[in-house]
Amino acid sequence: MAQCPEIKVLFIESICDDPAVLEDNLKHKVKSSPDFAGVAADLAKAEFMARIRKYEQVYKTINDDLMSYIKVINLSSKVVCNQIHGRTQHRILAFLMSLHVIERPVWLVRPGPVDVDPSVYMGSCHPGVCALVCVCACVPAHV
Repeated sequence: MAQCPEIKVLFIESICDDPAVLEDNLKHKVKSSPDFAGVAADLAKAEFMARIRKYEQVYKTINDDLMSYIKVINLSSKVVCNQIHGRTQHRILAFLMSLHVIERPVWLVRPGPVDVDPSVYMGSCHPGVCALVCVCACVPAHV
C-alpha cells in the first residue's frame, strides 16, 4: 500500500452476534441456499454451523486505526467507521447505513398527473398532497 498511495482501500466488515438475527439467518440459509437443496433441515443446520465454526477459527476483525474501514454490526443496528475520506467512501458508508435487511412491506404510490395551474391551490390542498394524505389514512387499514 505504501508503494501505491493513489489506491485507497476500504475494508467492510459485517459482524453479527445477536442470537435472534443469527437464528433467523440460519433458518433462511438452510431453507433457500442451493448448498442445502434436498438435505434434511437438521443436517443442513448442523453443516452450516460447522462451516461457521471453521470461519471463526481463522477470522480476524479489523483493529488497525490507521486503515479505512466500516464495521456493520447486527444488521446496521450499529455502524463503526474509521478514516473515511472522499466521496466514494462516504457514499458507500451512506449506502450501508441505509440498508434494511429485515423483511417488511414496502408501499410504492404514484399519484396521477396534475394538469391544473399550481397557483390555483395557494392556501389549499394541492392534489399531490391530498393523495398523500389519503394514502397515509388508507395504508394502516390494509397492513
